[in-house]
Amino acid sequence: MALMDDLVEAYLQQFDEFMFVLDKKLGLVFVETVSEDTPLSWSSEESANLVAIPTITKAESTRLMQDFASKQADDKEESLKKALEQEDRFLSFEKQVEEFGLENEWEQFERDNAKKYVQDWLQLLQLDYNELNEKHAIHAANE
Repeated sequence: MALMDDLVEAYLQQFDEFMFVLDKKLGLVFVETVSEDTPLSWSSEESANLVAIPTITKAESTRLMQDFASKQADDKEESLKKALEQEDRFLSFEKQVEEFGLENEWEQFERDNAKKYVQDWLQLLQLDYNELNEKHAIHAANE
């Protein structure tokens, strides 16, 4: 799996008890358990190479679903937007996507947007994706 796939996957996760981390030295993504009882135990040397990967917020997820709905035919758009008005909007939206047979389109739309976000994030941090991906390929092959 390419580094971008790992970064996109990490970005799309929404777990309060986990934090996804990029090791800039190795080009690897790993998961840290986060809680009030177990603080992060990185040495100062380690922390220089580690950066927390941002994850999508509920507000960003909702905006993304609204954008996807807006790109659909009128009848589907209306149903998808109505699903987002429900109390359990994420589940309602996913069910509506499934009902319309749009799972592949939704997943591709979501991943394409996540990839753009990750690319912008890497650029903001002045990290070279190609260099990180080469490191990732080397270390992933050894696992």
